[in-house]
Amino acid sequence: MQLDWQGKTLAGSIDVPAGATQGLLLLHGFTGNRLEFTYFFVELSRRLAERGIATFRFDFPGCGESDGEFADITLAQQALVTRFLLRELAARYPQLGWHLFGFSMGGRAAMLAAQELPVPLRSLSLAAPALNLASVVAQAAAQGESLPDGRSDFLGMEIGLALVNELTQLDPLAGLHTLRLPVLIVHGGADAAVPPQETLPLQAAIPHALREEWPGVDHTFSRRPWRMRLADRLAQWVELHAAE
Repeated sequence: MQLDWQGKTLAGSIDVPAGATQGLLLLHGFTGNRLEFTYFFVELSRRLAERGIATFRFDFPGCGESDGEFADITLAQQALVTRFLLRELAARYPQLGWHLFGFSMGGRAAMLAAQELPVPLRSLSLAAPALNLASVVAQAAAQGESLPDGRSDFLGMEIGLALVNELTQLDPLAGLHTLRLPVLIVHGGADAAVPPQETLPLQAAIPHALREEWPGVDHTFSRRPWRMRLADRLAQWVELHAAE
């Protein structure tokens, strides 16, 4: 599936099982895409489809197969794109109740987007939301080769100053007290990229947030049993809040 956003083509993958009544939009992480690391999102989507839940995955601008430059990405832009996707998809699939899931940086974009929604959202779920994104991006930029205009070549992707400056100034907990929808946070206890203690403040910042820490699980849920467990937990969460 392709959608046009401000003159840019967004590349997406959708899976809508027959008779589905619930739709889940999945947001990928920093340097990721709609497949995610070792096809993480593909496996989630397939498992959710088996549970009768429609899934929608799009590459953010500058990522994967979507138009744009990686150097131009910001959280603010990704939140705008998320709201656009929810609005467009809800119009195309009016039979679905809508839910949002964000992984790592996608979790940050999801929390930001959920503060000003274009359509009713029944639930929000987050896996290892990167509250430490400022330090992650700064470290990646420092590891890369310095380029003109302050950019950095990190693994062939240019990190721009817009993202670095935005994260320096942005409070990751700002506005979260306004969220009035069910929020599930799942975090691996062995996550080295986003240490599990990073998401502890979310329980206090988000009204009625439910946080689960899974012992031994890493950042990308890199074992099949972990991924199947996450998919089943997401399905359970969506089904629990299907009527809200």
